[in-house]
Amino acid sequence: EEYSQELHTLELKHKAEVTRLSCTADVRVSSADEVAQEQIAQVEEACDEKLGELQERVRELEEQLEEQAAEAEAKEEASHAKLQELSEHCQQLEEMAERCQEETNLKRETSRKLKEEIIDNDRLTVANLNRIKGLENAVIEQKETIDKLEEANAELRASQEVADSAEEEISALKEVIEERERQMMSLAHKLDAFNRMESSRERDTSRDTSSARKSDSQWLTDRLGSFAK
Repeated sequence: EEYSQELHTLELKHKAEVTRLSCTADVRVSSADEVAQEQIAQVEEACDEKLGELQERVRELEEQLEEQAAEAEAKEEASHAKLQELSEHCQQLEEMAERCQEETNLKRETSRKLKEEIIDNDRLTVANLNRIKGLENAVIEQKETIDKLEEANAELRASQEVADSAEEEISALKEVIEERERQMMSLAHKLDAFNRMESSRERDTSRDTSSARKSDSQWLTDRLGSFAK
């Protein structure tokens, strides 16, 4: 019985110890669970805080990206507008260059034709001068012939038939001389009018040439005037 009591006591003690240990273990587990929960809460709080920071950073990056995209779009539009402006300006320059080239070609062609016309006019002027000088020489020769005929007429005046023939020849020669003089005067007037026209049109480019022509015309007019006298 004592043994039974002792065994019972030991069982009670054992149960009590087991209960105590169980309670202690429960307490420890509960405490560890609380610690774990607290740590989890801290970790979750840290994660939430970090997530918030990351979300804020993402938002900032998105805003920066939007700003950069807007700036890039604005720059692209500005570049496109500038490119369009440069393209139009280049086109205007090309058109201007074409017009300048056309004007240059036209001026060159006009200058070439004008030079050819001046050369032709100079040749015509020289030809007219030579013709006038030839007529002048012919008039001089005819006057010398008339003088000789008049001398011969004076010597042969005694013979009426010879004198009449000489008078007729002299009269015919005088008519020829008068006709030559009229031709010379007409050519001189034409040459003078031509030179005045050339001087008016080519005053800036052929002033010296026009002056020379006027001098020739004046010389011819003076010579013709002396013949007329």
